Parts: sequence; structure tokens; C-alpha cells
Amino acid sequence: MSYGEVRIPAESIPVSHQVDVVIIGEGPAGIAAAISAAAGGVKTLLIEQRGFLGGMGTVALVPAFCPFTDKVKPIIRGLGLKLMERMKQSCNEDFRQAYANSLDWVPIDPEVLRLRAHGG
Repeated sequence: MSYGEVRIPAESIPVSHQVDVVIIGEGPAGIAAAISAAAGGVKTLLIEQRGFLGGMGTVALVPAFCPFTDKVKPIIRGLGLKLMERMKQSCNEDFRQAYANSLDWVPIDPEVLRLRAHGG
């Protein structure tokens, strides 16, 4: 069933920034892509619709970081591990003591992660 159509006239939209790469989405992949691109000297723009970073860990309250180990030794490192460690260090003392040496199923504090994901 068709309800007709809507025509949207063409618009001229001013360009406010010249960049080499645009990354859409502030989740773990978007954050890693933006950091990596910027570190490589590429002019980078990260766009997020919600106004804060962190992806499902902050938006949908995913409860924990997935494992970074094979239950014996770390097998995943890089930006994800760095971000988790930054979040852990920014949590309260009880949290830091409970999870200081944990790399698997570390609970996410969404408010702290929002701040730490953008470097705040």
C-alpha cells in the first residue's frame, strides 16, 4: 500500500571541517578506528548520535567487558584493554580493589566509561 511520496528539495549545507576520514559510531570499533586514524596523522572526524562515547556499554548498559584472556594469560590487548584499565582506575576504591587484577568479565561502570572513553 502506498501513501504517496514526499519530496525534499536539495539544500546547500556549509562544510565546517575538512577531514580525511569520517567514522560513524562511538562504540569500541569506532573509538579504536578514530584513535588509530588520528595516531597515524589522518584528519579524523568521529560522529555519534547520542553525544557520548562507549557504545552498548554506556547506551544499553551491557554489564561487563568480555574476557581478555584464555583463562591463563592475556590474549587480547590494545585499545580495548587500555580503555578498560582507564575505567577501572577511575572507579571508586572498592571497585579498584575488587577488579585490579581482573581481565575477564570486569563490570562496566557506564558513567565512568563515558568519561574515560573520550579522554576525560
